[in-house]
Amino acid sequence: LVAGVVGWVYAGGLCAMLGAEPAVAALGTSYLRISFVGSFTVFLLFVGTSVMQGAGNVVIPMIAMVLANLLNLVLDPLFIFGLWGLPRMEVKGAALATVISQVLAAALVLGVLLCGRLGGVHVHSKRWRVHPGLIWRLLRIGIPSSGQMLSRSLMSLALMRIVAGSGTVAVAAYGIGLRFHMLILMPAFTLGNAVATMVGQNLGAQRPGRAHRAAWLGASMDVAIMVVAAIIMVFAARPLIGVFDANPEVIAVGTAYLRTVSPFYVFTALAIVLGRALMGAGDTVGPMVCTIIGLWGVQVPLAVWLSRICVPSTQGVWWAIGIAVTVHGLLVTGWFQTGRWKRHDV
Repeated sequence: LVAGVVGWVYAGGLCAMLGAEPAVAALGTSYLRISFVGSFTVFLLFVGTSVMQGAGNVVIPMIAMVLANLLNLVLDPLFIFGLWGLPRMEVKGAALATVISQVLAAALVLGVLLCGRLGGVHVHSKRWRVHPGLIWRLLRIGIPSSGQMLSRSLMSLALMRIVAGSGTVAVAAYGIGLRFHMLILMPAFTLGNAVATMVGQNLGAQRPGRAHRAAWLGASMDVAIMVVAAIIMVFAARPLIGVFDANPEVIAVGTAYLRTVSPFYVFTALAIVLGRALMGAGDTVGPMVCTIIGLWGVQVPLAVWLSRICVPSTQGVWWAIGIAVTVHGLLVTGWFQTGRWKRHDV
């Protein structure tokens, strides 16, 4: 709630900091303010689905997210264009549709947890009490994980600022490319969540060897998926970008982005899946350190440097992303292979 209020207050300054043109900044501010107000529902949804996944139930979280996305698809045109007698809200409507979808998904997940019949975990008020020892253990595991997510979020802002220096066309192309990459990264997060559950359960059962094999099986599966996805992205980059924007300049920059970055996402598969395996073992410090080194030690400074010497400047940023992704994946893999997580005391 506090973060949402702060975000609402500084939404305009954030858009201006990213170098957006006045008209774009105004639209971005209106979108962010609504998103920030409803951001607490994202945290509730994230915690609830993580609890279920940790208990081995991945069906309810999947149903909640599918319903949220379907509802978002229905509400978006209604609120954006003002269909069926609703007011035309445009960008604000897109944000409102997303928040409403998140609220209903979070309500579904929390409702299942409170009833205790389907989620595998029963949460009820009789057990709500202050437990200092448990709070400390949660913070010890959660703070490094939060640090990792914070470093990613700040890096995204910094990278967007660097891209924005190349103009509105570059921002549009980068935004479209990111959507495609988030799509092909979905299997990585899915397999990573499954691996985290299996690693935690097997370590609890004193079977570290099986936990290690499960992690590498999930990583290998996602590497294979990434190879296929990369081939598709490289050869079909131009028509894929063209589906969302017919501007020839946007298509050219977006095509270069997909063709440059996609082959490196094989290393992202290793970083995500093995990183989630480490978190399932309670080792959140290692992934945090690897993320900070890969993103802030490599990607951001390299993007600044290469954007100044490459023509076009965006190509330097795309190469910086690919190199950083590779370094990050290798760092996480190396840390995982040390096996220290098998002896981690949660």
